[in-house]
Amino acid sequence: MDGSPAGVVEAEHARRTISSRAVLRLPDEREVIATLERVASPPTVPYHEWRALDAIAAELQRIGLVPRRDAYGQLSVDLARGHAKRALAFVAHTDHPGFELIQVDGSRGQARFRGGIDPSYFRGSFPLIVHRDGVAEGHRATGSGYVHDPVVPDGSSGYCDIRATRPLAVGDWAVLDLPPFERRGTELYLRSADDLAGCALIISTLEALRDETRPFSVHALFTRAEEPGLFGARLVAEDGGLPREAYVVSVEASNSRYAPAGAGIVVRAGDYHNTFSNEAERYLRVAQERLADRGIATQRRLLTGGTCEASAFVRLGWIATGIALPNTGYHNAGADGALVPEMILLQDHLSGIALAAEAAAAAGDDASESWWPDVAAVPEEIRERLARSASVHTKDVLPS
Repeated sequence: MDGSPAGVVEAEHARRTISSRAVLRLPDEREVIATLERVASPPTVPYHEWRALDAIAAELQRIGLVPRRDAYGQLSVDLARGHAKRALAFVAHTDHPGFELIQVDGSRGQARFRGGIDPSYFRGSFPLIVHRDGVAEGHRATGSGYVHDPVVPDGSSGYCDIRATRPLAVGDWAVLDLPPFERRGTELYLRSADDLAGCALIISTLEALRDETRPFSVHALFTRAEEPGLFGARLVAEDGGLPREAYVVSVEASNSRYAPAGAGIVVRAGDYHNTFSNEAERYLRVAQERLADRGIATQRRLLTGGTCEASAFVRLGWIATGIALPNTGYHNAGADGALVPEMILLQDHLSGIALAAEAAAAAGDDASESWWPDVAAVPEEIRERLARSASVHTKDVLPS
């Protein structure tokens, strides 16, 4: 293999692109950032995603779409135009790793951590904000004494003691006391980029598609309890909560250790456990070609840092693929052992919206990549040459 970067759309492929269609008009950058802030700011942990879900529902209604709730509280919505040959289903989860109180004694309690993080990040004490479902305001608390003690099936990796400023109750939950959203130039810092940034990306994609004139069919799904075990996605897959003929696209904010921030959205060929569908990925690659013509950067990589919802769908018999935002400080784990906000770059987020929307149009047309247009036509002279040499060198060796 040559030494070209594994994740970059190569220039020669872009030059071979035959599509002359313009990339659709994207939402204004300010609108994209405002959507991201509104969706990503609410606190959320597994099993307590209601504030994030309410923010997502409000954004969908803002752009004229009416979401549905399934039996598990998960949101979905459809948007289509014309007669699309193939539908895409964009899926993102609404939870982020956090704590849930399981024992309390006044203002003290013990909490389980739902999700995954290296135990070294919880050495000593760490600041938290405790919330209660149905109560608007949270209150500050301190976590300490973390013990790594994995428990399945609810996806808890350990527990800690919590001391709060107010009385606690079993079922209260806590997030890290980090800024929910902050912009520093092109750097966007979020407490929960994984995966509220993915949710916002889908909403902005739907907003972009409202003015698209080419045929497309898109389903959007916002799931719960991904961090402890992909539970929401598994329930949707088991119950047939999406059209069976739709190709699923998991939308994540994944560890930038495996794909550099600033090089664009990642077309995700697989995760730690599974490779995804080449057929579903085809539409993402078509979109990459078209965006390359417009100078919009994208990447293609195998991201082995975790397991995403595409794996749940693949393992349950669906055709699925994925895209991912490079996420620095993934799961709030800083390079120096500190707990930090997650960070995505604005250009990667915009790249993701462009890719998702263009892939929807490519699926609507059932388009194929143009970089190898003659793959099905081996030149006759090559066919004859191979046949001639075979007739000379193998006639006395193997039966024909």
